[in-house]
Amino acid sequence: MERRHYDASLEIRAEGAGSLVRLDSLVSFVDQVAADFDWWQYSLLRAWSSGEVRCPNLKSLYGVNISLDATGVLPIAQIESLVNGRVEAYGGRTVSFPNLVTATDTDVDVMQGSVFEAPVLTGINGMGFRVVAGSRISIPSATTYAFQSTWGNHIYRYWTVSDAGSRLELPGLTALLGGTYYNNRLFIGAYGGGELDLSGVREITDPSTRSEEHTSELQSRQYLVCRLLLE
Repeated sequence: MERRHYDASLEIRAEGAGSLVRLDSLVSFVDQVAADFDWWQYSLLRAWSSGEVRCPNLKSLYGVNISLDATGVLPIAQIESLVNGRVEAYGGRTVSFPNLVTATDTDVDVMQGSVFEAPVLTGINGMGFRVVAGSRISIPSATTYAFQSTWGNHIYRYWTVSDAGSRLELPGLTALLGGTYYNNRLFIGAYGGGELDLSGVREITDPSTRSEEHTSELQSRQYLVCRLLLE
């Protein structure tokens, strides 16, 4: 499936018990010009409230937002590539991607005690993370991260962990590289009891090769009870 216009998207939803969208033969889902700013938007693959999207052969997504609540049914174990998109998990849902290898330019947003697990994921350049309300993201195999200025100037990326019990786990990460365009900024922060494990990081570099001045920022609010693990 493909979409070709910047102001367009393709949304697939199954919401409510007994609701079913069958895409048994679907192998790839591509929105070629998806983004998340101004009038741009991602395409959508959503299973909520016991609805089911049946796509057991789907392995590659580009420009797609996968959205799951606690009871939605959507097979994800077979997915290998998830590029320039988003994963949203609500209501204590555990989303496990045992075969996911590449998730460049993808945001992961987990809330309400949900969990994102990707044990063999290594391609994390350009990813963003938001972990709130006792949720957890675990990506143990990634070793390097580069900002990846996909859209050029004025790009912000966030790694945000908020609230007690929330964790972002990247223990294998050894190097962080900032952006190379004007006003590219990477914000990494733990707040309100959140915990961010970057215990293997040895190098943080803001490159000198760039179009104009840009900044990467590593931040923590000292007046809140939080831990940023950079041991």
